[in-house]
Amino acid sequence: MKKQKAVSIKQQNKITLKEFVWNGFNAIFGIAFMNYFAVIITGDGSTKGLGLHVIWVFALAALIAYICVFAYKKLASRFASDKNGGAMIYAYGAKGKLFGCFVGYSQLLILPLMAVVQMNMLIKNIFSPDIVSDPSKIPFNVQDWGAFTNLYLDLIGMFLYCSIMLITVLGIKYFRKASKWSGIIKWVTGGAFILLAFCLMFTRGSKNIPDWAGNSHLDLYNFTQAFNTSFYALVGFETIITAGKNIENPKKNLGKGVNLAMLFSIGTSILFFIILFCAFGSFSENQDISGWTSVFGSTIWAKIGIVLTCCGIIMMYSNGAIQNGLYSGTSLQPLSEVGFFSKRTGALNKDNVPVRAIITMVCICLALAVVLLVIPETIEGFDLQGKMTGDRTQDIIIISEYVPPFSVASLSQVTSIYAIITYISVVFTVLYCILKEKSIKSNIYLNVAFFICLFFLAVFAVCHLFFEIYDVIASRGQMSFVIKIVSELTVLIATYGFFAANYYVKCKQISNNY
Repeated sequence: MKKQKAVSIKQQNKITLKEFVWNGFNAIFGIAFMNYFAVIITGDGSTKGLGLHVIWVFALAALIAYICVFAYKKLASRFASDKNGGAMIYAYGAKGKLFGCFVGYSQLLILPLMAVVQMNMLIKNIFSPDIVSDPSKIPFNVQDWGAFTNLYLDLIGMFLYCSIMLITVLGIKYFRKASKWSGIIKWVTGGAFILLAFCLMFTRGSKNIPDWAGNSHLDLYNFTQAFNTSFYALVGFETIITAGKNIENPKKNLGKGVNLAMLFSIGTSILFFIILFCAFGSFSENQDISGWTSVFGSTIWAKIGIVLTCCGIIMMYSNGAIQNGLYSGTSLQPLSEVGFFSKRTGALNKDNVPVRAIITMVCICLALAVVLLVIPETIEGFDLQGKMTGDRTQDIIIISEYVPPFSVASLSQVTSIYAIITYISVVFTVLYCILKEKSIKSNIYLNVAFFICLFFLAVFAVCHLFFEIYDVIASRGQMSFVIKIVSELTVLIATYGFFAANYYVKCKQISNNY
């Protein structure tokens, strides 16, 4: 009887299929996802906007991402396991420990980079003079904080985000409650903006579409930017699949849950694009907030809408922080178990929660935030100080018009590169199992789809790096572009340099099987 009760309690602490799909949907889709595309859609003065083309570019990225999901499903059936690890399990089983550790490590890096993007937007999306449509009217007079305003806002965001990430350390039941209710509050409060856009779509019909069509420009530069940003908007499924030990019946529910979460997210995103294009004639980086003032001006309805939307934004990023807390730990834990990291780091508690791994990942998130946010924004602050005039109105304009090293779009594109490396590895693994091992059944059409997927992923990874260099040359060494590429390359070289060095040192200690 005691044994049955213990098993029952253990099952109660597992994430059900419904919760898994709900969490996956919230991890992939967010009400502020249009903010990532605002500059790409409308242009930034130096580049023309992609406009309506973003819909089919997003659909293409979604198709490529869904092919990757199908690769995950195929591999999940071949390497069925209730362990943590996701893609790492598949790579380990197919090609051994070097490739397995490489894929696990690449997968591990996605979440801290996602966390940096969300830290950056948690507070700045509401208060930053760079983003807010009217920088002279910001709550708490943030516009008067001076040249280091963005740095101060990000430091607040970093502290709040990392604190929320640690909720899972309290136990899986707290994770389940926090992720469930933050998701519900996000949709109830943020849903007010969706309702606004929906009403505007019906009242305005297709009046805005001709204007958007006339301002839709397609070239390789904005196509590449949009594809990589779209890929970031769909990032999330490869991380939630790592938590095998915390999900009920993972052999059945992992593949099914990810498939459903991805389909819901893709469908909702494309529908949301169409609604917003019909509802608004222009976009800003905080469209979910500025949309209220564009309709209601400074009336009480605009203020109520803005407050609700701000609550929705905070809840959205808080939900992301809660989920990143668990899934970052379950991404690191398997690398610890095989010996790539210290065994103690990946130790599981009675709820199968890797507490030390989560705390370690919070520290990694903070380290990346220092490189990608704190250092660039400190340099930005000193650069701005030299341009300040002492006149309040003029200084606010200077701060709001300054081009920061990283926007939310560019940070999301950095994250997508690591996701693309992971997806290339997964698609390569499934093709290896199909063509070499012949351990997975397939057909010619699916094989061609996997090869096309590999081609697109490789091309867009190369194009991203090419245009980063192009931006520096075209801007004639403008400080913000130089800081951006130096920061990106620093992270890329440092992270994979650490992987190479650590694997070389611990190669003999690392387990041959996982």
